[in-house]
Amino acid sequence: MIESSIHLLLRLIVILLALLALSSMYLFVMRQIEVVRNGKIFNYKKAVLPEWIDFLNGVTDFSCTLIPRTKEEIVAVEEILLSYLHNVRSPGLLDKISNFANHHMISHYRKMLRSLNWSVRMNALYRIVDFQMDGMKLELERFERRKLSKEERFQLLKFKALFSKEQFFHDFTANQQSYSEYELKKLLMNVDHKLLEDLILRFDEFTPQVQHTLMDVIGVKQDSIALPFIELKMQSNDPELRIRALKAAFEIGLAMKLEILAPFVHSDYWEERMMAAKLFRSIDFEHSYPHLMQLLADQSWWVRYQAARTILKHRNGKETLQEFIRFGKDRYAVDMAIEALSKEGEELG
Repeated sequence: MIESSIHLLLRLIVILLALLALSSMYLFVMRQIEVVRNGKIFNYKKAVLPEWIDFLNGVTDFSCTLIPRTKEEIVAVEEILLSYLHNVRSPGLLDKISNFANHHMISHYRKMLRSLNWSVRMNALYRIVDFQMDGMKLELERFERRKLSKEERFQLLKFKALFSKEQFFHDFTANQQSYSEYELKKLLMNVDHKLLEDLILRFDEFTPQVQHTLMDVIGVKQDSIALPFIELKMQSNDPELRIRALKAAFEIGLAMKLEILAPFVHSDYWEERMMAAKLFRSIDFEHSYPHLMQLLADQSWWVRYQAARTILKHRNGKETLQEFIRFGKDRYAVDMAIEALSKEGEELG
């Protein structure tokens, strides 16, 4: 009985070792295949990169030799195009890339969208959006009828923001509560100027989270035509929206009116007082001086710091702080003036 159990155990060990060996061989073979594939991609990319650079930079016209024929060549071309999109800002560049992808890569991405592999479908959607392939519109309409993941639908929404704006508004408004702030920022950062204007017009239809994110995006995109809108939202009952509106104004570099900024000096929120201190640099020192001196004595260190930095930005600001150090009675304000002057000296040094 014991001998039979030992034989059975030995058989199991042999089977397990055989399976382990087969698994190792499989992984080795797959790794070698991947190495060969990467080598093909690298070599092809190295060979065609100079020609692609000349074409994308407008030095030469398009040549049929740039059209990829194999999967490895397509991957190499994708890497070249994505690198240009992410690192180069040139008039007409996106149009060239979009036109090329629409003429020579549609069949490739159509096959990828029909894959049973989720990651393959997602990669196709990423590239279709990156290359702004409006030629895939009908294909994506058919694709949307399938049972899709949240991530796939999110990529489709990014495509609609480019080419189906009414459908974008419908889907976005209906599902806005399901997006995280990170997802919203990724989505809204890619909208064009016209769509951004439309979003501003329909601002009140959105949830507070969408409104907050949209205000951030306005600041990052530095769309100065939004000034009246930003000033209006500075009067909102939502303190978070007011703070983000102030930040947007600062990031855009808007010149603010004294009567709009002055009330924020007395805000209950230190973030609003700090942003007001930053924005006072756009107002004549003669008029902003009393407000900045009040902020210099604020209970918040960050507010005092920004007030001191803004004073230094103004003409004669350094002399103003030096005089304040000599005669000021607020110890915290005096200490901040000393610290600001010291940091300015270090930066100059």
